[in-house]
Amino acid sequence: TKKSLEAISVPTAGLMIYHDNHQKALKLRVQSSGTKTFFISRRINGKPERITIGQFPEINVEQARKQADLLNAKIANGINPNEERQAKRNIPTLQMLFEKNLEQHAKPYKRSWQYDENQFNRHLNKNYGKRKITEFDPSLIQKIHIDLGKNNGKYTANRILALLSTMFNLAIKWNLLNRNPTHKIKKFKEKQRERFLEGHEIPKFFKALAEEPNELACDYFLICLLTGARKSKVSEMRQDEINFDKAEWYVQNTKSGDSI
Repeated sequence: TKKSLEAISVPTAGLMIYHDNHQKALKLRVQSSGTKTFFISRRINGKPERITIGQFPEINVEQARKQADLLNAKIANGINPNEERQAKRNIPTLQMLFEKNLEQHAKPYKRSWQYDENQFNRHLNKNYGKRKITEFDPSLIQKIHIDLGKNNGKYTANRILALLSTMFNLAIKWNLLNRNPTHKIKKFKEKQRERFLEGHEIPKFFKALAEEPNELACDYFLICLLTGARKSKVSEMRQDEINFDKAEWYVQNTKSGDSI
């Protein structure tokens, strides 16, 4: 009983073990520090095992007996609770999975891996990074997607959903999961945003560029306009890619993987 356990004297050194007369294999370890811990002691597959339940009085006698019942039932079904607990401890968190994805997938195969890193740290790591990947089910993914859509926009929510889908697919490939919780989660519909300069706007545009005090910015926009190249490629332009005699720019590592 609670009263009898509270009355147990603490040994001056070492520890004492007390056995429960009502529940098979349930014991209480009392240490000289004053800590009192419930556990069960069983032989599993021929080997002695000690399986900790919890400390008294945070766990009372009735709770300890119920836990002992559950543990004994697992052992009867051939499950080693200690091995089961160790397996759960070895399950990676979402942050650990992302870091593995970053090193083994994103950096070797994606030039935009820094964008993925930024998005993960900005929208996922703080609230979900420490969660075990097995804790993510479709309902939680749906909540993350909807919350991001409300607070950060549908485009961001869809990009995060795509990132999570890739991460969980890799987790399946690496035998860390057997299902992808992002499957069947619908993306938000996105509106394509296109804006073209009208004929009467073009002179005003060039006039504004001519008056722009930042020459670098002016040149940047002119090169984007005159080459039709992607913004990222223009910002990555290097001097050794330019043939000034022929007025040519040799673009390396395009999105298609070719050079032009």
